[in-house]
Amino acid sequence: MVPTDTALPRFVAAVTAVTVALVLAACTSGGPPVVGNPTSTAVVPTTPVDPAGQLAGLAAAAHDRWYVAAYTISGPGNRTLLASLATDGTWQVDVDNGTLSSEADIAIVGIATGTYQCVLGGAANALVGAGAGTGSAAGTGSETETGPPAAAASGSPSPGTSPTSSPSPPRVRAPSCVKVAQAGGRVPARYDPVFEHIFTDWPGVMLDRNAPISVSVVPTLPHASGACYSVEPSAVSLAPVMGAGIFCFAPDGTLTAAKINEGTVVIAGPAVAPAPTITLPAPVTDGPAVPVSAP
Repeated sequence: MVPTDTALPRFVAAVTAVTVALVLAACTSGGPPVVGNPTSTAVVPTTPVDPAGQLAGLAAAAHDRWYVAAYTISGPGNRTLLASLATDGTWQVDVDNGTLSSEADIAIVGIATGTYQCVLGGAANALVGAGAGTGSAAGTGSETETGPPAAAASGSPSPGTSPTSSPSPPRVRAPSCVKVAQAGGRVPARYDPVFEHIFTDWPGVMLDRNAPISVSVVPTLPHASGACYSVEPSAVSLAPVMGAGIFCFAPDGTLTAAKINEGTVVIAGPAVAPAPTITLPAPVTDGPAVPVSAP
């Protein structure tokens, strides 16, 4: 409603009185009058600024990230690693030359029934069926291990043989799998190539803000991408909750590189979609499992 000529002076006077009251209130309170919604609050940044918090956020993304990716492993031999993280939580990490002092290709597989070490092949596989002594010809396919010729009845060694012989090389049946731990259990160090931990249980430690680890930001590893962090387990822990190293993650949680005592892995290409589940790549045997280092 537009004020009439007679009501206009009263309307102007009322507006002037309200304006004066607001100005006086501002002067009394020591600040300018509030404009807009007085209950609104400023937006507080939620991105952690401390290294441990930043890593925890990336590790949380990694913990819920499923993919398949190939990696290179530093050092001689052009070794590779393939990480397969299925959508149902099962996983498989293949390591070229991962056991017997880099003589056997293996996979560490985690499924509902336990953790398995699977020998897939490699140079050590050539020892299967090969004769270890003079009584068997190499390449015959015989799986019977023969030793040095039997000693004569007098106990003296046969001519041309040494009284002491070197131990026979280890024999590996491939492909085959051996259960090395219960589901979620610890793989004995003798059979553990370690690389699988950077995809499986170590991210769970990194995302725990109460874990006894120290975290710092470090430069990106060569040929890697994303953000990199150095992680050191606390010296006061009776048993380290994870291994020390440098870990690099893309914003979506994909591991792009890691440097640990066993070597440096760097992603070799884009990660691809995962499988729904992982199954064992070979039949299960009674073992024993293959040691990481040759006897």
